[in-house]
Amino acid sequence: MNGLWAAALARPLNAAQGTWELSHDFVARAVVRYLGRRRANWPSRILAFSAPVLLALTAAAFLGTIAWNASTPGELDQIIREVHADAKQSPKVALQNLSNALENKSRDILAETNWGQGKLDIPLDHALEQLNNLGQLPPSTNSIFNQFSDVKRRAVSGAYLVSDNEITAALDSGIGILKQLYAIQTEKNIVYNPAVAVYSDPNCKIELTDLRAVILETTSPGGSSTSLRIFPTTRIDYKIGEIVSWEWNMNKIWGPAWYRDPVDHQIRQAWFQSAEFAGKRLSHLPERATADQG
Repeated sequence: MNGLWAAALARPLNAAQGTWELSHDFVARAVVRYLGRRRANWPSRILAFSAPVLLALTAAAFLGTIAWNASTPGELDQIIREVHADAKQSPKVALQNLSNALENKSRDILAETNWGQGKLDIPLDHALEQLNNLGQLPPSTNSIFNQFSDVKRRAVSGAYLVSDNEITAALDSGIGILKQLYAIQTEKNIVYNPAVAVYSDPNCKIELTDLRAVILETTSPGGSSTSLRIFPTTRIDYKIGEIVSWEWNMNKIWGPAWYRDPVDHQIRQAWFQSAEFAGKRLSHLPERATADQG
């Protein structure tokens, strides 16, 4: 599995690496077939199977790289182009802007998933360490980032001599980490309707005046599907189109409720029982890092 991870075809879902997520259905089928083979006389088979397996992993890594490059987000492409352009004029600016991009993306991931446990201003080194501990980044990320950070610090301060080779290596390392961050597939939740009236009865006659519902448009990890989901909330500040974090108030559990669908006006049950949705508005994240910030 570590080989598939290195090829961006799999990733662990926990720090113990006991549960893994595979990037494509065809990879999953291949792994299932491989793990499902009979294990009798395994030592005598290892030499016979090692070459084909290595060849398959090499091919998978190559194809995975092509597929990943083909689906690289436009935002990531733009950042990399700008970093390369900056590097021609000022390596110092390029390193700072790349560091800002790393900070912004890592904070976005932690906020959207609530892996940051509600904290929105986590320093970059702590954010990467947390994602590493969650198994979302390769184990080598922290040491690679430390090398990048050291070169960036010396270059930005202007008090140290930094060679062109060091700068080139630091930029390559930072871009590599940024690609890993963009490869983390997370669910995105956008406010579709922030204030839906809910009722305690199936005929929608008795409105719950101390509660409303928020409808979220949820995009699955990888963006392959979207769906609408409705949850109870007492927040009144949500806005249509805002991305919100995945957070809940488990101290407040709401019983059965119904609502009129705002699209077709049909009465539907909103939930049988649900905790209160308390996602933060991510448009209110702390000010994003810019080139003017050190």
